Amino acid sequence: MKKSRAYVLLAALVVFICICTASLTEGRLPLKREALTLQNDNLRAMRIELTAEEIAQYADECNLPVGEYLCTLMAAENWTADVQTAQSLTHKQAVALRNRLVRHYPEEFYKMSSLYAGLVADMQCFPIPVSKGNEQMWVEYCDSWGLERTYGGERRHEGTDIMAQNNTPGIYPVLSATAGTVTNIGWLELGGWRIGITSENGIYYYYAHLDSYAPLSVGDTVTAGQLLGFMGNTGYSKVEGTKGKFDVHLHFGIYVTDENGTELAVNPCYLLKTIENKVLYYQYGV
Repeated sequence: MKKSRAYVLLAALVVFICICTASLTEGRLPLKREALTLQNDNLRAMRIELTAEEIAQYADECNLPVGEYLCTLMAAENWTADVQTAQSLTHKQAVALRNRLVRHYPEEFYKMSSLYAGLVADMQCFPIPVSKGNEQMWVEYCDSWGLERTYGGERRHEGTDIMAQNNTPGIYPVLSATAGTVTNIGWLELGGWRIGITSENGIYYYYAHLDSYAPLSVGDTVTAGQLLGFMGNTGYSKVEGTKGKFDVHLHFGIYVTDENGTELAVNPCYLLKTIENKVLYYQYGV
């Protein structure tokens, strides 16, 4: 009698655990369609702290394409993808949630999956190399996404400032983080001497405040790791060539086009951290 009762209790416990697990996965579904669009500020914050290799490994374990896995993980874990969140989402939960997202929001899910896959595939090289001679200090940066800027009126910072530890323009090479095509080059009031590279995935990568350019023109193709120019402190003026209004740094931005055809920025900081191990060595300027 006692054994029968124990079996009944055990069976009830198993059923309860299964229900809780299913409910947890069910509850992770974003309630609003907009959550899977670039109108979601948390999504644009791009808190992706997994390397491309780690993402590929976890995606393979779940038998999902990289973009679909990353989109599912971000939606499940409050728009954060790191080792802890990846390990907390089981294969069964990931597949179940992915299927529910496809069922409820197919257009949004596949668009965001494509964006995630593009970002992971594009980012191949940290944009500032290390000096071959090791005689120069390197760079530092932090997550300054959304911080207030006042030049030209109040606005929010839409990029990452990679600061030179040696505050001298023209020393630090700036490399293309991705392969792509030069789609913009020249002076901007805010960005100074800037260059824009559009990848094959349609994502626009923006490098601003340069001191000088490599010999490149609009329409040229570049490879990841190719020299674009040298870091400077140009900009914040309508007068071309203005320098020295701030410390030497590279403003690195990433822009994507939303479902309405509007160009929107996404936070590059965490993506940059995932490719710090892909740094190159280069002869610095003098």
